[in-house]
Amino acid sequence: MRRYGIWLATGLVVVVNLVILGGVAWNRSGQPEARMLLSERELRLSGGGTENSGLSLHLIWRHQGDAVQDWFDQKHLEAVGFDCSRVPDSPAAERYYHKQLPRRAYLVLEFDGSLHQRWKEKQLARYRELETATGGSESEKKNREWELKQIKRQLVEESRLFLVDLGKDPRQLRQRYPGTDRYLILPALVKLQVKHATSDQQRLKQKQRLTGYVERILVSRIHLPHDLGMELRRLTSGTGRIAPYRDEYGWPYTPADSIKKQPLRYQVDLAVGKRYEPWIRSVQMMPPAVPVKE
Repeated sequence: MRRYGIWLATGLVVVVNLVILGGVAWNRSGQPEARMLLSERELRLSGGGTENSGLSLHLIWRHQGDAVQDWFDQKHLEAVGFDCSRVPDSPAAERYYHKQLPRRAYLVLEFDGSLHQRWKEKQLARYRELETATGGSESEKKNREWELKQIKRQLVEESRLFLVDLGKDPRQLRQRYPGTDRYLILPALVKLQVKHATSDQQRLKQKQRLTGYVERILVSRIHLPHDLGMELRRLTSGTGRIAPYRDEYGWPYTPADSIKKQPLRYQVDLAVGKRYEPWIRSVQMMPPAVPVKE
C-alpha cells in the first residue's frame, strides 16, 4: 500500500509537470501576441546571484497617479465583472463593496508613448524651474539640489511602460491597440474601492464614487533561462541585485551623478504568447561607457 502511494504521488508530479510544460509550449507556439525590446528600466533583475540559483526579471510599470481613477470608473468595473448596483453613499454599501473579491482583467501597457512623454515634459519643466530658482535658506537650497538629482535619476531610470486601459477581452483590446511592438496586454487582478469625496468636493455636493485599482499583474516576474543570464549574473556580484555603476577608478556612483553618464547595461527581447504570458527571447549586454563631463 505504501509503495502504491509513492507511485501515485510520483505519477501525479509527472502529470503536473507535463501539463505545465505543455502550457508553456503552447503559449510560445506560432507568432508572439506582442514583442518589444525593453531595458533594465522596465525589467529589473531579481533572484539569486550564485551560480546555481535562479534569476528572474521583474516587470516594472507605472500609471499617472490619481489620473488612472478618472477612467477606471464604474463602467470599467462592471465590464470586468463587478456588481456596482448599490449607491456607495452608505456604510452598508461600503462594507458590501469592501467584501467583493478581485476580478481577473487584462491591462494595456503602452511603451514610451504619449503618457510617458507627458510625464517627461512635466519633469523637465520642474527641472528648469528648480534650476533657475534663486535665494532661500540653506535648507531650501539643499532641497532644490536633492530634487534636481532625483529628477535626473528618474529621467534615465524610471520605467517607460504606462497603464493606458484595461478590459475583460484581450482580443478586443488588441483591436483597439494594434501595435504589438508598442502595447503589452497582460492578465492581472483588479480590485474595487470606494473613493471618498474630499472636503472641497463635499462643498460642491460631489458624492463618493466607485473606482478601481490594479492589485497585481499575474505574471510580473519572468524567469531568466540560465543560458541567457550568464553575463547578466556577473553583474550581481552574488547578491541577486545588480552591483552599482562604477567609474574607471572603481568608485560607485548613480546615473544621476552630475559629472558622469552611464548607459543602460542590458536590453531584453520580450515576447508575449497565446496565453498572454511573457517570456524572454534574448538578453543583450550593452557596452560599458567611460564617464564624461557634462
